[in-house]
Amino acid sequence: MDLLPPQEGEFVKEDGERVRLSRPRVMPRFAKRAFAEWLGTAFLLAAVVGSGIMAQKLSGGIVALALLCTTIATGAILVVLILMFGPVTGARFNPAVTLRREVT
Repeated sequence: MDLLPPQEGEFVKEDGERVRLSRPRVMPRFAKRAFAEWLGTAFLLAAVVGSGIMAQKLSGGIVALALLCTTIATGAILVVLILMFGPVTGARFNPAVTLRREVT
């Protein structure tokens, strides 16, 4: 009988046999990156369109102010999305780039 405690991912049956458990992956790596990139791209698109609509309604017809509001809102949401999805996707929000990197 082995007196060592079971290692991570192992358990010991009553008869003393060690059994190694393997955890199934919840989502394959590429699927996880693709989903995170798709979600990030959707959030970025919503932010850009929403900031444009917001700027148009709040600027009172002053084009320079509308452009400034759009730029600031888009830049802020882009920073947030990069911080959120960067560890998973590499902060790329272009599905064509990810697909090319996966194929080659």
